[in-house]
Amino acid sequence: MWGRELFSVIGRYRMRDITKKFYNTGNDLFGYPQVYKDVKFYPLKIMDTEGKHLYYRIFQYPKEYIPDKAIIKSSYLKYLLVYINSQLSKGLGESLEKLLIKFLKIVTKVDDIQLLYPEKVSTLEELIITVKIGNVKFNEGDFEIIREIILNQNGLSVEYVEEFNPELEELLSFMNRKFDNLSFEDEVITFCSMLGKTIQEIEDYTLYQFSKHFERLILLHTHTIYSPLEISGQIKSKDGSEIIKHYLSPVLKNGRYSSIMSSMDDHPELKDGFKLTK
Repeated sequence: MWGRELFSVIGRYRMRDITKKFYNTGNDLFGYPQVYKDVKFYPLKIMDTEGKHLYYRIFQYPKEYIPDKAIIKSSYLKYLLVYINSQLSKGLGESLEKLLIKFLKIVTKVDDIQLLYPEKVSTLEELIITVKIGNVKFNEGDFEIIREIILNQNGLSVEYVEEFNPELEELLSFMNRKFDNLSFEDEVITFCSMLGKTIQEIEDYTLYQFSKHFERLILLHTHTIYSPLEISGQIKSKDGSEIIKHYLSPVLKNGRYSSIMSSMDDHPELKDGFKLTK
């Protein structure tokens, strides 16, 4: 629903302190699971077709931009299973409860997963949802941490999802229209072609590893092609600054829409064409 994005979460995006206490960033690099309350959460691999589909269907719904105080105050788990489920369950073919359980079985490798509800409630505030994975129970606050784990270990972040803005998303799609038809399959085949590898040789790459490696590979390829032109003076910037980044330069992501902000400043007509709201 909100598009497929694979990129490094370096720069503006920061993990909450409560998650930092146990999150091992080195595990993401090597494709190892993150552990929370003795339950292992495994990163998705590029070969996990069903897992990737469920990941983008379940964890890409922004909550903060919806102008409803009850929704903003509620937990993400409650927002997902009450509000989103009521809106989209028919179109999904299955309830989000079933899809969430199916997804958690994939990333935890635990078959016994349940969503527990109180028998009687009269208000949304009284609805307390518990996720039971094996013998371990997670409350709604725990699920906020689980959500952050799953997003970060697969190359995204909570902040990225919550920055969603319909108008800016439309503009971003317009600016990136050249690549609208580029599928994940195309990215994988391009990646293999650049490395001279078969698809089977990289099928165990996690989404995080793939996005980080592909990003650096593109940077290296761009540097190799255009750096000689910059050195020879055939291309240059207006202010004399470096145009082509070195392939060892830090890859910074300043925000979901940072790539289009400079273009909007340079071309006011783009901003005029979209009535942007906060």
